Amino acid sequence: MCSFVWYALPVVTVVLLGLVQGATEFVPVSSSGHLVLLQWLLGVHRPGVLLEVALHGGTLVAVMAALAGRIRRDWRRLLLPLAVASVPAAAAGLVLRPLLERAFDAPVALGLGWLATGAGLRWAGAAKPQQDMDSGRPAASDGATAGGWPAKAAKLSRLAAVGQRAGGGPGRTAPPQGAASVRAGGGTAASLGIREALVIGLFQVVALVPGVSRSGAALVGGLAVGLEAGEAAAFAFLLAVPTVGGATLLELPAMRGEGSLWLGAGVAALAGAAAIRLFLRAGVQERLSRFGAYCTALGLGIVAAVALHALGFV
Repeated sequence: MCSFVWYALPVVTVVLLGLVQGATEFVPVSSSGHLVLLQWLLGVHRPGVLLEVALHGGTLVAVMAALAGRIRRDWRRLLLPLAVASVPAAAAGLVLRPLLERAFDAPVALGLGWLATGAGLRWAGAAKPQQDMDSGRPAASDGATAGGWPAKAAKLSRLAAVGQRAGGGPGRTAPPQGAASVRAGGGTAASLGIREALVIGLFQVVALVPGVSRSGAALVGGLAVGLEAGEAAAFAFLLAVPTVGGATLLELPAMRGEGSLWLGAGVAALAGAAAIRLFLRAGVQERLSRFGAYCTALGLGIVAAVALHALGFV
């Protein structure tokens, strides 16, 4: 049954689903919401969760490739925060699975989820970015994030030098005003403590609801605990590794011989890698309000359509 359904899908449909998944997984607009909406529009009905797992597996390859250098350099320091941040969503998913499955079949839940995502992104976009203590200019973290973290070390050195001058000597450093609430890290993902990682994980629980962006929720959580925008985005992307990796490994045997699934996964991988690089290089903080407005418009459109249908106008 499963093989027949997947091979019966037109190739263009599989490619389109892969493109949508890859383009939206790492942009804070809810890839799951877009997939659900697209499947409704295309009339795609599939058994089980193989499609979602395959497409998410493709984006897992994308994040591993796009952030390979960062993973090699900092995997020891990132391992514990990523593990801690993954626990809340995994536990909530197991407990709330029946309720969540029903939510994915309810258009109004999708609309409300997009409205929640839009509100969170608008807040994050309006948040004041950290300032460079030497020049007073916003820290240029996004470009550095795309290629690595050496610029972060340079910034921390400048902050330390300013603190020494303010504190009266090399042995005393005055903490900058508005310092990030991250354990001895100045707002970098590699220095997250357990408590901050847990907070980000709790934000990610909300993303179990359709229409709520997983990467967006984790990004907002990262900003809430003091990460710079680029660092919060990178940590949100890396959270896909434990979150998606487990589900992909569990379903991998069922994907054998499913040519359409592998095609969709490959397209999602290519689109996802491009989306990661473009998003980080374009400037994270400056784009969040725009993504928030987009999600709000989608949410209002879905809710309005549901209301009109209930009143008999559609």
